[in-house]
Amino acid sequence: MWKKGSSEVSEMKEEFVGNKKEKPIQLSARRNFAGAIIGDNWVATFMVHLDCLGAILTMQWNQQPIKVPKGYCPSVKDVQEALRISWRQKEILKPSGDSKVSRAVKVAYHKFFLCLPAWRCRSMTLSAEMDPRGLWLGDKNEEVRIEERHVKSLEQKITTEKVSPDLVVVDFVPQGYTIDDGTKMLDPIGAKTRKLRLDAHVLVADRYWVREILSTLDAESVNVDAITSSYSTASELLTDAEQAGDTVVIDIGARNTYLGFHNSGSLCAIKTVEGGADGVIVGTARSLHQPISDVMATIGQQKFSLYSSDAGSAIKDSLFLWRTQVPMIRNLDNAAIPVTAGLFNRVWTEIDRQQAKSNICIQNAVVIGDDPLAVRAMLAILKDKTALRCRWGVAHNHHKHAESDSSGYAHMVSLVRKHGREQESREELKTKASAIHRESAANKLIEKGISALMAYVGKLKGERVNARRRLVLDTTYSESGDIQK
Repeated sequence: MWKKGSSEVSEMKEEFVGNKKEKPIQLSARRNFAGAIIGDNWVATFMVHLDCLGAILTMQWNQQPIKVPKGYCPSVKDVQEALRISWRQKEILKPSGDSKVSRAVKVAYHKFFLCLPAWRCRSMTLSAEMDPRGLWLGDKNEEVRIEERHVKSLEQKITTEKVSPDLVVVDFVPQGYTIDDGTKMLDPIGAKTRKLRLDAHVLVADRYWVREILSTLDAESVNVDAITSSYSTASELLTDAEQAGDTVVIDIGARNTYLGFHNSGSLCAIKTVEGGADGVIVGTARSLHQPISDVMATIGQQKFSLYSSDAGSAIKDSLFLWRTQVPMIRNLDNAAIPVTAGLFNRVWTEIDRQQAKSNICIQNAVVIGDDPLAVRAMLAILKDKTALRCRWGVAHNHHKHAESDSSGYAHMVSLVRKHGREQESREELKTKASAIHRESAANKLIEKGISALMAYVGKLKGERVNARRRLVLDTTYSESGDIQK
């Protein structure tokens, strides 16, 4: 079993090739990353290597399904059990038959990332302001030059005073800082002002739920270095053109479809639409008068060819000729489109509503999802009924892997690229192992919880007449743990 923080990596044996002695290339453990991604009804754990050019080499990918009734989200116990099973499936890497390495290699990793499911995250748009002049105001009209400490203090204020203590901030996306004259900027450091205002889009999750997941990983000797959501990781899939404009990411999960709205590359709103890949598959099977199991088996057999690239370039691949030559594949696509029309109408209603509410103009759509059949059907409808530039959100610049078509694989690639690039400035570790770590996410979670609780209690002691409304959203889903057994 792998131990995080192990101080050694098994040595690779030197081999003689002709008259020369060659050493196999050894990947630096400083660029090895592990993590876990939680979906609608599955959990996946992984270990990858991120090279200096951003390419991903997948060393381990273990996906564990969660068996829950239709229409229910998994309980925390379901997720914990699937997470344990998936993480314990990891194995020591063994050399292939033609490899020059004669011994198995035990791999160490540098950091561990956790991606929370979209159905556990909630959205808030918050704002806060501060006087950077401190207690000693002096001249009331005197302006102060903004420093980094002012920005950090304002961000801490917005997360401790504006967020309820029973929630934890998962993603923090600053929308802009405003100074006295009304100028709005993304980086206020160096500007002179008497007051500084911050508007931010914050994604939160239940503190108890996150703490239970962290405790499960801690029991497996894993320290979490970064926590994020599937909404945030999807932003790394956007191209430069999509980041420059307004883009919606449509993530078709098993039970729900999740919309992430991006304004100039920054996540500004999220929405959840009822219905997902499960409904598309069931409806398609009924329209074809075929058993659901047969339809799912056919999709699974053809995923390899139908998920190999995005929809724009896929038709150029000879493997995609199967769609027209094999009747079952052609019938699946044709039958899935009318079934997906209802889901598209609900998605488009939310897009129209968000455009009217926030004055954004959606120009691009990126579609990803748990099942390629639902993704292809959604893309076909978008291209036929809208003027959006739409494409399949397939991750690029990664080495081919047998599980590249798995649920959440694109999220994994984006997650590693987003957080794996944030390297410390210290020199390469001599041991090439993960012996040094930053403060774990669990400790940060506890400290932020104490700060938030103290701020919340302090506000209650003030006995204000109009108490602040709690920023807690009621859940709109049922968990499998609620079922009477």
